[in-house]
Amino acid sequence: MTLASCAYLAHQLTTCVLRPADFAAVRVGQERGELARLLPERQFRYVPDAVRALPVPPGTVCAYYRSNGNLLDQVDVYRLCYAGSRLAAKDVLPG
Repeated sequence: MTLASCAYLAHQLTTCVLRPADFAAVRVGQERGELARLLPERQFRYVPDAVRALPVPPGTVCAYYRSNGNLLDQVDVYRLCYAGSRLAAKDVLPG
């Protein structure tokens, strides 16, 4: 992996971190637009297969975020699932 590739990956992994305090502030039933100010600029794109394989609430679309920016450790994954424009579920999943 080149230095540029490593830097790009590090940028992606650190810009998909949802701070624990912000995750705690998220409430089921909130509109997606209300949550925008709390969410990081991008979703976590490298969700482990074991996490992706977990069942999601029926009729929802889920977004995934890292729970911290530590690049060297496994971290928990925050999952926010939306039914339409409303948050239907929020979960902490082992990374």
